[in-house]
Amino acid sequence: MESRCMSINIGPVINDKVICELSNSDHSLHPDDLKARPGFTYTGTENACSSNPCVNNGTCLSGFTDKNYHCVCPAYLTGENCDKGKHRQ
Repeated sequence: MESRCMSINIGPVINDKVICELSNSDHSLHPDDLKARPGFTYTGTENACSSNPCVNNGTCLSGFTDKNYHCVCPAYLTGENCDKGKHRQ
């Protein structure tokens, strides 16, 4: 349910509890940033943000629309994918 979650690491059971780490990155977007850890299982989530639909430094949030993603654009940009400049007055 976390809109920025793109991958999950499930860790070993310790004292009857499981470690669950959420990440805002995945193996497709940043393969060099993710490192294997003994006892952990990596799972990439399926979401529309994996294809990098937001351009020009827009931040992709999973869900919210019928496209299954929403781009949060920098202040000077607009458009569904942050691909249009705003007119300045």
